[in-house]
Amino acid sequence: MRVHETKEPRSAQLWLAAVMIVLSILCITVWDREGPNGPLHSIRSGVQALSTPLARVGNFLTSPIRQWTAEVNVGNISQEDARTLYRQNEELRQQVLVLEERLLQFQNLEKLMEAQQNADYNGVSARVIGIPANAWDQVITINKGSNADFEVSMPVVGPQGLLGQIIEVGPNFSKVRLTTDRRSGVACMLQRTRTPGIATGSLSGTLTLEFVANEVEVEPGDVVITSGLGGIYPEGLKVGEVLDAITGISSLYQTIRVTPSNDPRVVEEVMVLTNTTPFVETAEIGSL
Repeated sequence: MRVHETKEPRSAQLWLAAVMIVLSILCITVWDREGPNGPLHSIRSGVQALSTPLARVGNFLTSPIRQWTAEVNVGNISQEDARTLYRQNEELRQQVLVLEERLLQFQNLEKLMEAQQNADYNGVSARVIGIPANAWDQVITINKGSNADFEVSMPVVGPQGLLGQIIEVGPNFSKVRLTTDRRSGVACMLQRTRTPGIATGSLSGTLTLEFVANEVEVEPGDVVITSGLGGIYPEGLKVGEVLDAITGISSLYQTIRVTPSNDPRVVEEVMVLTNTTPFVETAEIGSL
Protein backbone atom coordinates (compact mmCIF):
# COMPACT_ATOMS: atom_id res chain seq x y z
CA MET A 1 0.00 0.00 0.00
CA ARG A 2 2.77 2.41 0.85
CA VAL A 3 4.54 1.80 -2.50
CA HIS A 4 1.31 2.41 -4.43
CA GLU A 5 0.65 5.71 -2.58
CA THR A 6 4.18 6.96 -3.37
CA LYS A 7 4.04 6.30 -7.11
CA GLU A 8 0.63 7.99 -7.66
CA PRO A 9 1.66 11.51 -6.58
CA ARG A 10 4.84 11.30 -8.65
CA SER A 11 2.83 10.37 -11.76
CA ALA A 12 0.53 13.32 -11.17
CA GLN A 13 3.51 15.67 -10.87
CA LEU A 14 4.98 14.38 -14.14
CA TRP A 15 1.67 14.84 -15.95
CA LEU A 16 1.36 18.37 -14.56
CA ALA A 17 4.87 19.25 -15.69
CA ALA A 18 4.19 17.85 -19.16
CA VAL A 19 0.98 19.85 -19.45
CA MET A 20 2.76 23.05 -18.36
CA ILE A 21 5.52 22.51 -20.92
CA VAL A 22 2.99 21.95 -23.69
CA LEU A 23 1.02 25.07 -22.66
CA SER A 24 4.23 27.13 -22.57
CA ILE A 25 5.17 25.99 -26.07
CA LEU A 26 1.66 26.81 -27.32
CA CYS A 27 1.75 30.27 -25.72
CA ILE A 28 5.16 31.05 -27.19
CA THR A 29 4.01 29.90 -30.63
CA VAL A 30 0.80 31.95 -30.48
CA TRP A 31 2.75 35.02 -29.15
CA ASP A 32 5.18 34.89 -32.07
CA ARG A 33 2.48 34.41 -34.71
CA GLU A 34 -0.18 36.81 -33.48
CA GLY A 35 0.00 40.55 -34.12
CA PRO A 36 0.42 43.34 -31.52
CA ASN A 37 -3.38 43.38 -31.11
CA GLY A 38 -3.64 39.63 -30.46
CA PRO A 39 -5.22 38.14 -27.32
CA LEU A 40 -1.97 37.38 -25.48
CA HIS A 41 -0.61 40.87 -26.14
CA SER A 42 -3.89 42.35 -24.89
CA ILE A 43 -3.79 40.22 -21.72
CA ARG A 44 -0.18 41.31 -21.07
CA SER A 45 -1.06 45.01 -21.48
CA GLY A 46 -3.98 44.63 -19.08
CA VAL A 47 -1.83 42.94 -16.45
CA GLN A 48 0.81 45.69 -16.75
CA ALA A 49 -1.85 48.37 -16.35
CA LEU A 50 -3.13 46.70 -13.20
CA SER A 51 0.29 46.03 -11.70
CA THR A 52 1.81 49.49 -12.28
CA PRO A 53 0.00 51.20 -9.35
CA LEU A 54 0.92 48.27 -7.11
CA ALA A 55 4.57 48.59 -8.17
CA ARG A 56 4.56 52.32 -7.31
CA VAL A 57 3.09 51.61 -3.88
CA GLY A 58 5.68 48.90 -3.27
CA ASN A 59 8.50 51.21 -4.38
CA PHE A 60 7.26 53.90 -1.98
CA LEU A 61 6.98 51.46 0.95
CA THR A 62 10.42 49.93 0.37
CA SER A 63 12.19 53.28 -0.25
CA PRO A 64 13.27 53.73 3.43
CA ILE A 65 14.68 50.20 3.48
CA ARG A 66 16.64 50.76 0.27
CA GLN A 67 17.94 54.09 1.56
CA TRP A 68 19.05 52.46 4.82
CA THR A 69 20.79 49.71 2.84
CA ALA A 70 22.63 52.33 0.75
CA GLU A 71 23.79 54.12 3.90
CA VAL A 72 25.01 50.84 5.34
CA ASN A 73 26.97 50.18 2.16
CA VAL A 74 28.50 53.67 2.32
CA GLY A 75 29.44 53.03 5.92
CA ASN A 76 31.27 49.91 4.84
CA ILE A 77 33.66 51.86 2.58
CA SER A 78 37.21 51.04 3.47
CA GLN A 79 39.49 53.66 4.97
CA GLU A 80 41.69 53.54 1.87
CA ASP A 81 38.71 54.28 -0.39
CA ALA A 82 37.61 57.07 1.94
CA ARG A 83 41.09 58.65 1.81
CA THR A 84 41.05 58.39 -1.99
CA LEU A 85 37.66 60.11 -2.20
CA TYR A 86 38.80 62.82 0.21
CA ARG A 87 41.95 63.47 -1.82
CA GLN A 88 39.99 63.64 -5.07
CA ASN A 89 37.52 66.05 -3.47
CA GLU A 90 40.34 68.33 -2.32
CA GLU A 91 41.91 68.25 -5.79
CA LEU A 92 38.59 69.27 -7.35
CA ARG A 93 38.24 72.11 -4.82
CA GLN A 94 41.70 73.42 -5.75
CA GLN A 95 40.90 73.24 -9.44
CA VAL A 96 37.70 75.22 -8.88
CA LEU A 97 39.63 77.88 -6.93
CA VAL A 98 42.23 78.17 -9.72
CA LEU A 99 39.51 78.51 -12.37
CA GLU A 100 37.66 81.14 -10.33
CA GLU A 101 40.88 83.13 -9.87
CA ARG A 102 41.65 83.01 -13.58
CA LEU A 103 38.11 84.11 -14.36
CA LEU A 104 38.44 87.11 -12.02
CA GLN A 105 41.80 88.05 -13.56
CA PHE A 106 40.30 87.82 -17.04
CA GLN A 107 37.33 89.99 -16.04
CA ASN A 108 39.65 92.64 -14.52
CA LEU A 109 41.85 92.65 -17.60
CA GLU A 110 38.76 92.97 -19.79
CA LYS A 111 37.65 96.04 -17.81
CA LEU A 112 41.13 97.57 -18.06
CA MET A 113 41.17 97.09 -21.82
CA GLU A 114 37.72 98.65 -22.05
CA ALA A 115 38.88 101.72 -20.08
CA GLN A 116 41.95 102.01 -22.30
CA GLN A 117 39.85 101.76 -25.48
CA ASN A 118 37.44 104.40 -24.19
CA ALA A 119 40.39 106.74 -23.66
CA ASP A 120 41.62 105.96 -27.21
CA TYR A 121 45.19 105.40 -26.03
CA ASN A 122 47.64 102.53 -26.16
CA GLY A 123 47.90 100.66 -22.89
CA VAL A 124 50.32 98.31 -21.17
CA SER A 125 49.14 96.23 -18.25
CA ALA A 126 51.11 95.94 -15.01
CA ARG A 127 50.64 94.32 -11.63
CA VAL A 128 50.48 96.10 -8.27
CA ILE A 129 53.37 95.01 -6.03
CA GLY A 130 53.14 97.70 -3.33
CA ILE A 131 50.19 99.43 -1.65
CA PRO A 132 49.99 102.74 0.27
CA ALA A 133 51.72 102.60 3.64
CA ASN A 134 49.47 105.23 5.21
CA ALA A 135 46.78 107.80 4.47
CA TRP A 136 49.35 110.57 4.05
CA ASP A 137 51.17 108.92 1.16
CA GLN A 138 48.68 107.43 -1.31
CA VAL A 139 51.23 105.88 -3.66
CA ILE A 140 51.31 102.36 -5.10
CA THR A 141 54.13 100.49 -6.84
CA ILE A 142 53.69 98.49 -10.05
CA ASN A 143 56.03 95.86 -11.52
CA LYS A 144 57.04 97.61 -14.77
CA GLY A 145 59.09 100.70 -15.50
CA SER A 146 61.44 102.15 -18.11
CA ASN A 147 61.98 98.67 -19.58
CA ALA A 148 58.33 98.88 -20.67
CA ASP A 149 58.82 102.48 -21.91
CA PHE A 150 56.96 103.96 -18.94
CA GLU A 151 57.55 107.64 -18.26
CA VAL A 152 56.74 110.08 -15.48
CA SER A 153 53.23 111.63 -15.76
CA MET A 154 51.69 108.75 -17.72
CA PRO A 155 48.07 108.16 -16.60
CA VAL A 156 47.18 104.88 -14.91
CA VAL A 157 43.70 103.36 -14.95
CA GLY A 158 42.14 100.61 -12.86
CA PRO A 159 39.23 98.28 -13.67
CA GLN A 160 36.65 101.01 -12.87
CA GLY A 161 38.36 104.11 -14.24
CA LEU A 162 41.16 106.56 -13.46
CA LEU A 163 43.53 105.43 -10.72
CA GLY A 164 46.40 107.95 -10.78
CA GLN A 165 49.59 109.09 -12.47
CA ILE A 166 53.18 107.81 -12.60
CA ILE A 167 55.50 109.99 -10.50
CA GLU A 168 58.68 107.85 -10.46
CA VAL A 169 60.14 105.28 -12.85
CA GLY A 170 62.83 102.64 -12.35
CA PRO A 171 64.04 99.93 -14.72
CA ASN A 172 61.47 97.37 -13.56
CA PHE A 173 59.09 99.35 -11.33
CA SER A 174 57.05 102.54 -11.25
CA LYS A 175 55.38 104.51 -8.48
CA VAL A 176 51.87 105.79 -9.05
CA ARG A 177 50.31 108.64 -7.11
CA LEU A 178 46.62 107.86 -6.64
CA THR A 179 43.83 110.35 -7.24
CA THR A 180 42.98 109.99 -3.52
CA ASP A 181 46.37 111.43 -2.49
CA ARG A 182 45.99 114.89 -0.93
CA ARG A 183 48.66 116.23 -3.32
CA SER A 184 46.78 115.04 -6.40
CA GLY A 185 44.55 117.16 -8.62
CA VAL A 186 42.48 116.05 -11.62
CA ALA A 187 40.79 118.33 -14.11
CA CYS A 188 37.32 116.84 -14.45
CA MET A 189 33.63 117.61 -14.95
CA LEU A 190 30.19 116.42 -13.92
CA GLN A 191 29.09 114.18 -16.76
CA ARG A 192 25.38 115.07 -16.53
CA THR A 193 25.69 118.87 -16.46
CA ARG A 194 29.15 119.17 -18.12
CA THR A 195 30.23 121.46 -15.27
CA PRO A 196 34.04 121.58 -14.90
CA GLY A 197 35.94 121.35 -11.62
CA ILE A 198 39.07 120.03 -9.94
CA ALA A 199 39.02 116.77 -7.98
CA THR A 200 41.55 116.64 -5.14
CA GLY A 201 42.40 113.85 -2.71
CA SER A 202 42.02 113.82 1.07
CA LEU A 203 43.15 111.88 4.12
CA SER A 204 39.68 110.32 4.38
CA GLY A 205 40.12 108.44 1.10
CA THR A 206 37.41 110.39 -0.73
CA LEU A 207 37.81 113.07 -3.39
CA THR A 208 36.66 116.69 -3.18
CA LEU A 209 35.27 118.31 -6.32
CA GLU A 210 36.17 121.99 -6.12
CA PHE A 211 35.15 125.14 -7.98
CA VAL A 212 31.58 124.07 -8.77
CA ALA A 213 29.23 127.07 -8.33
CA ASN A 214 26.36 126.96 -5.84
CA GLU A 215 23.71 127.32 -8.56
CA VAL A 216 24.80 124.12 -10.34
CA GLU A 217 22.47 121.19 -9.67
CA VAL A 218 24.44 118.33 -8.16
CA GLU A 219 22.88 115.03 -7.05
CA PRO A 220 24.31 111.99 -5.25
CA GLY A 221 25.33 109.40 -7.80
CA ASP A 222 26.32 111.92 -10.47
CA VAL A 223 29.30 110.59 -12.42
CA VAL A 224 32.52 112.61 -12.46
CA ILE A 225 34.84 112.14 -15.48
CA THR A 226 38.11 113.64 -16.65
CA SER A 227 37.68 116.74 -18.80
CA GLY A 228 40.95 116.51 -20.70
CA LEU A 229 41.93 120.05 -19.73
CA GLY A 230 45.57 120.58 -18.81
CA GLY A 231 46.89 117.80 -21.02
CA ILE A 232 47.60 115.37 -18.17
CA TYR A 233 44.66 112.98 -18.38
CA PRO A 234 42.66 112.09 -21.49
CA GLU A 235 39.00 113.05 -21.57
CA GLY A 236 36.23 110.67 -20.53
CA LEU A 237 37.87 108.53 -17.83
CA LYS A 238 35.61 107.90 -14.87
CA VAL A 239 36.96 109.57 -11.71
CA GLY A 240 34.15 108.65 -9.32
CA GLU A 241 30.58 109.34 -8.24
CA VAL A 242 29.16 112.15 -6.12
CA LEU A 243 28.61 111.12 -2.52
CA ASP A 244 27.00 114.34 -1.32
CA ALA A 245 27.00 118.07 -2.01
CA ILE A 246 26.66 121.00 0.42
CA THR A 247 25.93 124.53 -0.80
CA GLY A 248 28.42 127.04 0.53
CA ILE A 249 27.02 129.68 2.91
CA SER A 250 29.98 132.03 2.84
CA SER A 251 31.45 130.75 -0.40
CA LEU A 252 30.56 130.85 -4.08
CA TYR A 253 31.26 127.15 -4.47
CA GLN A 254 29.73 123.92 -3.21
CA THR A 255 31.50 121.34 -1.08
CA ILE A 256 31.18 118.12 -3.08
CA ARG A 257 32.48 114.78 -1.87
CA VAL A 258 33.19 112.12 -4.50
CA THR A 259 33.70 108.39 -4.04
CA PRO A 260 36.69 107.35 -6.21
CA SER A 261 35.98 104.91 -9.03
CA ASN A 262 38.60 102.42 -7.79
CA ASP A 263 39.32 101.12 -4.32
CA PRO A 264 43.16 101.00 -4.28
CA ARG A 265 43.12 98.41 -1.50
CA VAL A 266 41.71 95.75 -3.84
CA VAL A 267 43.22 96.74 -7.22
CA GLU A 268 45.64 94.06 -8.48
CA GLU A 269 46.04 94.89 -12.18
CA VAL A 270 46.40 98.33 -13.78
CA MET A 271 46.74 99.71 -17.29
CA VAL A 272 49.30 102.43 -18.09
CA LEU A 273 48.34 104.70 -21.00
CA THR A 274 51.62 104.99 -22.87
CA ASN A 275 51.02 107.31 -25.84
CA THR A 276 49.94 110.39 -23.91
CA THR A 277 51.95 113.61 -23.98
CA PRO A 278 54.43 113.62 -21.07
CA PHE A 279 53.61 116.40 -18.64
CA VAL A 280 55.68 117.05 -15.54
CA GLU A 281 53.89 118.87 -12.74
CA THR A 282 55.66 122.05 -11.69
CA ALA A 283 53.85 122.25 -8.38
CA GLU A 284 51.87 119.92 -6.20
CA ILE A 285 48.28 120.71 -5.25
CA GLY A 286 49.14 120.44 -1.57
CA SER A 287 51.80 123.12 -1.84
CA LEU A 288 49.63 125.72 -3.53
